[in-house]
Amino acid sequence: RDISFCQYAITDNKIFEVEDATKDKRFVDNPLVTGQPDIRFYAGYPLIDSEGYALGTLCVIDRKAKVLTTEEQEALALLAEEVVSQIVARQKNAEKDKLEKLFNLSVDLICLVGSDGYLSKVNPSFISTLGWSKEELIGKPIFNFVHPDDIAPTANALKKLEGGEKTVGFETRFKAKDGQYLKIRWVANPDMSTKEIYVIGRYDLEREMWEKNLLLSEEKHRSFFENSQALMCMHDLDGNFISINPAGADSVGYTVEELRHKGLWDIIPLGTEPMLKGYLHEIERKGTLKGLMNVLHKNGSTRTW
Repeated sequence: RDISFCQYAITDNKIFEVEDATKDKRFVDNPLVTGQPDIRFYAGYPLIDSEGYALGTLCVIDRKAKVLTTEEQEALALLAEEVVSQIVARQKNAEKDKLEKLFNLSVDLICLVGSDGYLSKVNPSFISTLGWSKEELIGKPIFNFVHPDDIAPTANALKKLEGGEKTVGFETRFKAKDGQYLKIRWVANPDMSTKEIYVIGRYDLEREMWEKNLLLSEEKHRSFFENSQALMCMHDLDGNFISINPAGADSVGYTVEELRHKGLWDIIPLGTEPMLKGYLHEIERKGTLKGLMNVLHKNGSTRTW
């Protein structure tokens, strides 16, 4: 660049012209003038994109001194503009190709939703995860596939985007072709120029199976807890009841509801508070403990847990 003519042309936004380089103090000793290609005449026009970046120059040179006509200057400017448009178009096409590959190869669900709420584009993962064909999805309202209970929060999320928020995250149950609803976490971004919303969703099958198994396990344990003939209870480390099963409540003459807002402190005989305090301390310290605890029946008699 230090010996180029273009270093001068690129710093301006109009044509840069040198009629005879041998008579220009900036270039008289330039090796491009004193040797090959023996430049005498130079005219260059900066290539500036729409964002103001100078990408280079379009130039013409000659071994003879000369001056461009007005028509030739205009032609060079028009050609320079065309070169810029071609470079920008190629950049956009390359970027588009990259985005298209990302769109097609992503394991996440990607779709475009119009401002009217209709699906205009879906990626292969969207189709394979949910089981719908492209034809069954494109041109259909997205709310056709959202669980009825999730329509309101989904509509609220889209409304936020229309209101100017750049990114909105939300979770919905989305209907698959087999009839089941899959829990999908979405992130949405609006494109104000096209009035479309880009939505990326993630369906975590392992997480959903874990949640279902956890719920099933909880239901099994809850059923065992509720129906066991043995005393069972849960309390926090301050001795307050979290839950107690019917057999446990019955052992002290109360209903489960009556003990809901009570604790161990409410059902121990007077004078045994230090023992209860010691129990709570030890269970926190050791994590597990065995022993006997005297408790008061509702009728005033003493029972042993």
